[in-house]
Amino acid sequence: MYRAGAPALLEATPAPLTEPAPPRAGLGLRRVVRRRFTGGGVRRIDDDFSARHFADLTGLYGLTYRPELAGPAGNTYAEMARVLAEAVEPDGEPVELCVVAHATPDLDCRYSAVTHLTEAVTGNRLSLSLLENGSCAPYTALRVAAEYGRRHGWRRILVLALDQATLPYEKRFPAGTSPAHHAPAGDAGVALLLTTDGTGAPIHVEHRSGIAPAEALAAAADTLADLHRRHGPVGEVLVDGGGVDFGRLSPAARVAPIGYRATGVFGLLDGYGPGRVQPATALVSYDPQTGDLGVALANFPAARP
Repeated sequence: MYRAGAPALLEATPAPLTEPAPPRAGLGLRRVVRRRFTGGGVRRIDDDFSARHFADLTGLYGLTYRPELAGPAGNTYAEMARVLAEAVEPDGEPVELCVVAHATPDLDCRYSAVTHLTEAVTGNRLSLSLLENGSCAPYTALRVAAEYGRRHGWRRILVLALDQATLPYEKRFPAGTSPAHHAPAGDAGVALLLTTDGTGAPIHVEHRSGIAPAEALAAAADTLADLHRRHGPVGEVLVDGGGVDFGRLSPAARVAPIGYRATGVFGLLDGYGPGRVQPATALVSYDPQTGDLGVALANFPAARP
C-alpha cells in the first residue's frame, strides 16, 4: 500500500519505500510492444450484477444501458495486461512500478488490471491506473512514471496503454466531430518498458489541457518547436487521426489508425529499439472530448529498424 502524509504530523520519519538513491538519468524508453486482441467473447457482462452496475453508471451521465450489447464481450484489461507484461518482461528483471492508462472504461468491473499486475510482475512495489484524459492518458502516465521514479529511485517502470471496444451503452461524440474518429475500433494494448538508469531512449513529455479543437494544431506546433529548442531536432512525427489534421505538422508525419484512442499513436512505435540517433521521433495526440493535448519526444532512430 502506498501511503502519503504530512511529515510534520509524524513523531518519527517513516522508512522509505526503497533505497533513497535517486535515478542518475531521466525517463528512458527501453522497449515497446503492441498487441491487437481478437476473439474474446467467452466472458459475459450481462449477468444481474453487471446489469445493475452499468445501469447505475450510465444513469449518472444521462446515457442508456444497452443489455443487447453486453454479451458475449471482448477482452478485459486484466487479460490484455497479462499478455503484454509477459511479452515485455522476458528477462525477469524487477519492475518496481506499473501504470495502466486507458480512455474507455474496462468492460468488466469484477476484474482489475492493476490488481493482476501487483501480483504478476516481478518486483512490483506499486500499481495504479489513469483515465479521464482520453487519448492523452498515456502521456499523463509517462509524467507520473517519471515523478515516481525520481522520488523513489525506481529503475524500471511499466506503462500499459489499453483500448477495448465493448461499450454496452449508447455512445455520444463531441459536437461537430465524426463518430468514425472516436468510436472504439477494437481491443489493443501497448506496453512501454521504461528505465531511469540511462539505458533507455530519452523521452520528454508535455501535456497541455483546455485546448479547443480550433487551437489544437497551432498548440501542437508550438509545443513541438519548444521541445526542438530544448532537446534537439525532430524527425519523424507520429500523430493521431482523431479529426485534427496533424499531418500538417511535418512532411514526415505518420497517422495512427482511428478508433484506438489510447494505443493508436504509441502503437506506431512497436518494434522500435533504444538509440541515440538524432533526429528524435515525436508523438502527438489530442482529445477533443477532454481538451487534452499530449506531445512526446523520444530519441529513437528516425526510421523503423
